[in-house]
Amino acid sequence: MASYAGELLDIFLCHGPCDAEKAAAVEARLRTSAGARVSIEECDSREGAIPFVWDQGLSSAAIVLLLSPGCVPKPLKLGDWNPLIEHALTGSRSPVISVLTAPCAYPKLLERRRFFAWEGAGSQALREIERIAQSLLPPPETASLELAPLPWFAGREEEMETLWRAVADQPGVALIRGGARSGKTALAQEFARRARRQFREIHWIRCGGASPAYLAGELSVSVGVPAGPDEESTLEAVRAELAGRRALLVLDSVGDSDVLFLPGGRVSAVVTSGEPLLLPDAVEIYLDGAYPAPAGVTLDDDAGALARSMTICDPHGCPAALAARIAGLEPAPAQSAMAALIAAGRVDPFDLGGEVFRFPSGTPARPLHRWHAEAVAEIFARWRQEPAPCDACAAEFERAYEWALDSDWVLAKALGRRGFAFFRWRGRAAEARRVIERLHAAAGDFQDREMLEECDWEMSWFAGARTGGPRGTGGEQLALDFG
Repeated sequence: MASYAGELLDIFLCHGPCDAEKAAAVEARLRTSAGARVSIEECDSREGAIPFVWDQGLSSAAIVLLLSPGCVPKPLKLGDWNPLIEHALTGSRSPVISVLTAPCAYPKLLERRRFFAWEGAGSQALREIERIAQSLLPPPETASLELAPLPWFAGREEEMETLWRAVADQPGVALIRGGARSGKTALAQEFARRARRQFREIHWIRCGGASPAYLAGELSVSVGVPAGPDEESTLEAVRAELAGRRALLVLDSVGDSDVLFLPGGRVSAVVTSGEPLLLPDAVEIYLDGAYPAPAGVTLDDDAGALARSMTICDPHGCPAALAARIAGLEPAPAQSAMAALIAAGRVDPFDLGGEVFRFPSGTPARPLHRWHAEAVAEIFARWRQEPAPCDACAAEFERAYEWALDSDWVLAKALGRRGFAFFRWRGRAAEARRVIERLHAAAGDFQDREMLEECDWEMSWFAGARTGGPRGTGGEQLALDFG
């Protein structure tokens, strides 16, 4: 049986005398990036050749063979290799990974499965070995993000290779900078999609001026840890949970005033920003120029209505259901309209599930602010029956709530009640506290005595919950819980 210590893989590696440095490179890569424990066996071309010692690794999670003249018997006798060939081609237990480091005599049948050539510094071979090792680990408890390919993406091969070296070949940090429409988010998305098998999990956080409470809450949900009473404790819990994991964290559209969370350890991070951020030890990629503006879409049809609705949402990730609700479209017409926008180059798909899309440009019309806030309020009205759409619209809630606080007090109260109840139910205490505190401050400005009393009650409960539990439940509390 494959051996694990927690998530630690036992891997058996055979090599010849001339491949000691390559074996050390494989061991370092598997230990650092895949969290593996590697047992190394140096072979010779006589009795201790690879065909005679490989089966010492049958109790390991995988067997790695570095093939070179110094560790294969001469001449080639298939009878010596048959047990290894049979296991390599048919055995699901302890899979065999063969790497040709120098020309030598070996059975060509090995090339049929998990066979690679060591070229140059061995970057590609090391990536393939690590990818297979990652696939042997049990699946993570939280589902990893699956990103959609971008239909128009081409080029950027030099930048892509820089990202591979900076954050995929080892734990590290990369900063992608550039002006508007330079393709920062697109490069990060395409890299994360291509390199997804090098990581146990991918976490993507859309920043874009969002509050620290939102950042902490989104990270807690993505990583799968309970949020603390404030953003600092939540981020510490996330950091502790990620310790030892081989994960990729993408912080998209970070501003110079945004909270920047870099877990360290074996976690790699990609940060996109239009600002010159100070990130020590980060590899910086600057994208010059901008992609040409996409062709226009007729604005008197469903695609036009959907395009207009997306201009008011987060340009780095708009939930499709929210855009359709703003546009007044049913699911089927909305899906067809979104396909038309993708075909016209106006919209970029984000996730493979087709739930989130990016609309990179556009100026929202004035009425859309209200439609956006009302649509978010409608979604959060069913937070208990349908929590998933609320999770998807957590970033949009902040945008809608701030607009309503400035422009429509009645709508702001509805959003505040629903958002507070949802975030507290989700355990996102920092966001819940921020919502109720903003509502309390606005109630004072509007001299809304009833709302002030509701907020006072909730804030007193909230303060009690931080120090030893709630003080009790009253009518206002129940109204916020189930309203």
